[in-house]
Amino acid sequence: MIEIDFTPGPMERLLDYVIEHYLNIEGLCPNTGLSVDRPQCVKCNYERHRGGGKPLYSCQNFRKVYLIRFLITHTKQTCDLIRRTIISDIAKIPNLFVVSFGGGPGVEALALMELLRHYDGKYDFVFDNVDRELSWQPIYQDLVRTFSGWIKNVDVNPRFSQIDVTGDFLAKQYDIVFVPWILSELDKEGRHRVLSRARDLTQPSKYVVVTDRPESALIRKISESITSIQAWDVIKSEPKFKKHCGIHFPDDLRAKFRAQVEYSTAYWVLKKHEVQDVPF
Repeated sequence: MIEIDFTPGPMERLLDYVIEHYLNIEGLCPNTGLSVDRPQCVKCNYERHRGGGKPLYSCQNFRKVYLIRFLITHTKQTCDLIRRTIISDIAKIPNLFVVSFGGGPGVEALALMELLRHYDGKYDFVFDNVDRELSWQPIYQDLVRTFSGWIKNVDVNPRFSQIDVTGDFLAKQYDIVFVPWILSELDKEGRHRVLSRARDLTQPSKYVVVTDRPESALIRKISESITSIQAWDVIKSEPKFKKHCGIHFPDDLRAKFRAQVEYSTAYWVLKKHEVQDVPF
């Protein structure tokens, strides 16, 4: 008799965990000073992510709604990107050093763990989350440590530093530098500063992964900024539109929180030259 394992995978368990621990909307609105309710917070999150103002990550309810709406889908799209580009090389490194610029809740760390669990061997890696919003730290470390506990062959040290990545800061060099969804918020000079920092913090022959909105004008601007820094080869670059994340969301959750179950993204996977020929 064939036995079928119906145990939920880590991504399904992650959705259940977020629903259980981050679904409660409570307190006062930082904008109005009034008691909040779910529809109000969902509307605020939805509108601000569609250009109606900057995301309000300093608000605890904004962060919670973000987790429900985006965490699973953003993690799955990052899995898909890494799987199709660099995982075969990265999986050869048992002691990875990885950083995410503006990593928020730890999407990239979750994606790496989800992929590495399918490989033989033991992985023990450091993941540095560099974000100017300090209030992400407990959420990031909770999600990454919880997820890591469901995976037998991966241990992660989830470190957090409150840093504005558009400024100057020192760090070691990494096997992967993620630049997720922040270049669209910057002007040409800001994009150049962030990409130059990513270049400096990437080990030779290792990777920078940029993701952002798949808008034609934005893709052109980011591509021009990437090309202007002659320190890497673009090994993969293309937009993805309306791809389902592959995880089932309860219908009421989708309706009440406008949870995103499909993703569209533009990405660039860059491999740094073995010998750095551009002065810092």
